[in-house]
Amino acid sequence: SALESWKRNKPNEIIAVIDYTDKVCIEVFKKFAEKTPRAQLIITRTPGKREALADGMKAAESEVVALIDSDTIWIDDTLENALAPFSDKKIGGVATKQSVEKPKSIAQKLFSIRLEQRYWDDIPFLATAEDILTCLSGRTAFYRRSALLPILDEMVNEKFMGKKVISGEDKRLTYLVEAAGWKTTYQSNAQVFTTGVKDISTFIKQQVRWTRNSWRNDLRALSQKWVYRHPVFALYLIDRAVQPFTLLISPIYFIIALFLGLWIPAIVILT
Repeated sequence: SALESWKRNKPNEIIAVIDYTDKVCIEVFKKFAEKTPRAQLIITRTPGKREALADGMKAAESEVVALIDSDTIWIDDTLENALAPFSDKKIGGVATKQSVEKPKSIAQKLFSIRLEQRYWDDIPFLATAEDILTCLSGRTAFYRRSALLPILDEMVNEKFMGKKVISGEDKRLTYLVEAAGWKTTYQSNAQVFTTGVKDISTFIKQQVRWTRNSWRNDLRALSQKWVYRHPVFALYLIDRAVQPFTLLISPIYFIIALFLGLWIPAIVILT
């Protein structure tokens, strides 16, 4: 379904980078390629999504590339609409609007709420304020290829506290592109859909992983000079860093109110 949705958008090329152990996906793409011109399969023995993305970018020939998760569905004009902002030669990346397709489980509905909040509020605000975003999500992100090629080594070989970083490649790419001086923006009518994880346990692990990635990349960004050329963006990142701690003030005051017998404040907070 994902492959056919991309094909209907008539891209110049479709490149799949698939691990050699994933026999099912390899066969699916081979059958797809038989009836699809310019469909290219790269079978890799190098583990890691970052390495796979780098292989795909190097193989691409188009001026703009879309980095897509394998379970992401496009609507019929996603490509056309996402390309529009690139008429501005300073745009290095474009974020798409992302939603959960027919959420059914509790985990899918929670994820749907998270995406709606992000793509109705946060990202439109940042794109409008300064043409700079916190993350071009890997479900589908469009980049100018000339912005990506110089930073591939930094993306693939990122280390944190001496250890190689595996996840969080989409946020890392976003910040590297912006640090190089490119603008990023959001195209609200470039719609894509994802299924989302179905069980709560996996959802929680996913959110913890993404939060860890955000903290690592945001704090690193705040230590670099390029962020402060965008004052609204810098303030946004500082606010994100402070929020979790300010949220603790209420439960701490609630416990103190109970301990001191201040029942009215305790009831108000509980309510």
